[in-house]
Amino acid sequence: MSDLERYSDELRQRAEQARVNAERRRSLGQFAFAVVSRPFATFNQYLASRNSKTRDHLWTWLQIRTGEEVVRWFLIAGLTTAAILCATMFDELRDDIIALAHSTALWDWFVLACYASVVLFLALAFVDAARYRNWRRRMPFPVLGWESLVDQERFEYNMWWPCSLTVRLVKPDPALGSGVRAALEYYCLAADRMYYYTQDEDSRFRWRHGSNDGASDKAGLTFRVTGYANNRVPLRMYQLIRGPLRKLHQVSGGIESVELQLTGEGEYISTGDD
Repeated sequence: MSDLERYSDELRQRAEQARVNAERRRSLGQFAFAVVSRPFATFNQYLASRNSKTRDHLWTWLQIRTGEEVVRWFLIAGLTTAAILCATMFDELRDDIIALAHSTALWDWFVLACYASVVLFLALAFVDAARYRNWRRRMPFPVLGWESLVDQERFEYNMWWPCSLTVRLVKPDPALGSGVRAALEYYCLAADRMYYYTQDEDSRFRWRHGSNDGASDKAGLTFRVTGYANNRVPLRMYQLIRGPLRKLHQVSGGIESVELQLTGEGEYISTGDD
């Protein structure tokens, strides 16, 4: 056997060993991830099951605010760490902030601005979470079908459901109808920004007025938009209902109900990174 053949055999053996080692590392990584993520998945399912037709839990708020599970748990870990540090080092932080406030150095003012930004972020998050708690009970009109989406077992970033959002009026009102249509158009644009692009074609379509066949209520009592939703799009629905639609109803008293309906089965759509 020549030197070239021996060296070629050696390279093939190295490649085969590298393949085996890579497979072992991959299997070990998958096993470790499954072990570590199992408690989080169980806890997630438990909290999701606590939601109901009349109660809106903070876990759902956290889901629609963060989207991806990695971001959600990273945010939880960050907020927990910040709370622990503030509780255990309150006196030190207070003294540091007082010293920074009396300083004239530009860097000290930058650090103070960072402290203030963190405090402001936590305060806004707390206020937003408190406003979400049982928000449907405080609406001046019934909000139907919300739980049909947010209570899904796989209410995740990569799971998409075809659905419709319908606004029903008490009686025909051209001015109110025009406002509702404008609010829904704005919602469609906002919801579309929650879509992510994939290399392969998928069944999702952009949010639009009417049903899939373009039908609409000619009597002017029903306004419907259809599209796809994952665990981020409901944030836009929530903002639409609590914002423009509630204000329109406060002015006119003409909205009878808002209803969310799932029109098909959920579909897993990869982002291309998994």
